[in-house]
Amino acid sequence: MKISCITTTILIAIGALPIWINGQKLEQQQQQQRRKLSLDTLDADIEALRRRYRLPSVGGAIVTLDDEDDTPFYIHTTGYRRRWPRLLEWPWRRVPVTNDDLWHLGSCGKAMTSTLFGRLYEQGIVSSWNLTLQEVFADIDMTGLQHADITITQLLTHTSGLVRRAPFLDLYYQCDDVMEGRRRMLEQALSINLLFDPGTSFEYSNLGYTLAGAVAEQLTGQSWEALMEEYVFDPLGMDSGGFGPTGVPGEVDQPWPHRGSGIPLITDGLRADLPAVYGPAGLVHSSLSDWAKFIRVHMNDAAQPDFLSSS
Repeated sequence: MKISCITTTILIAIGALPIWINGQKLEQQQQQQRRKLSLDTLDADIEALRRRYRLPSVGGAIVTLDDEDDTPFYIHTTGYRRRWPRLLEWPWRRVPVTNDDLWHLGSCGKAMTSTLFGRLYEQGIVSSWNLTLQEVFADIDMTGLQHADITITQLLTHTSGLVRRAPFLDLYYQCDDVMEGRRRMLEQALSINLLFDPGTSFEYSNLGYTLAGAVAEQLTGQSWEALMEEYVFDPLGMDSGGFGPTGVPGEVDQPWPHRGSGIPLITDGLRADLPAVYGPAGLVHSSLSDWAKFIRVHMNDAAQPDFLSSS
């Protein structure tokens, strides 16, 4: 079953340059005022965008290097958490989205999985970006399989040759142990022919990122979810960071998942998202403010030198 959430987020990162007049830097308040003047119509523009594409809701933020207190310079949300059928869309059912709502980040979570590997590498847990699947999973016999030579780099750069999506994905909705599930997905992936020799071409692969999560788990003995909490969310203060569907099932307390046609799903429970084993490929959710923290640390590594070096 193909599910897409058309509740939309827009995040714009801007590297702000200091402005000097007569050798003196403008006061930060003056800089913010100048920017505000150029954003006077942006709220209306975002709402017009939502209406034009008939989206349930849209959230937007602008992130600069000099944001105060880790708060985006600009953040705005518009629309409603859930769209109702026309005959049932009574005014009291329209629950507006808020700036603090949790947004499903989809494949933007892949950047967080890659960042996790960067942190594991700098701490010596990942000894080389060229570690192969066979080296990591020495207990699985991959003799004669091209998959054996797939490296961590190739998994993270979509150059592994793995297919885009595992054809057996629906089998994992009832998987209680995500670590065991990802290992089983690796074993099943070995039976699927690669699209090309590893490292020779490009094919976007959610399966590749899921297997990258299995690699991290094999090297650490911890689940990808626990690793994300320890190495990404907690150091950046992303208190709202989480995984899978948002909110309480059946309640309109967070943005509700919708199909690409704009029709809301019947439920926001188990099947409102892909199976949990797919997490490393894009099941992260967070508030816009917390997502901005992740964006900002990549804009300026000097802001948190202990988090991740530019190299």
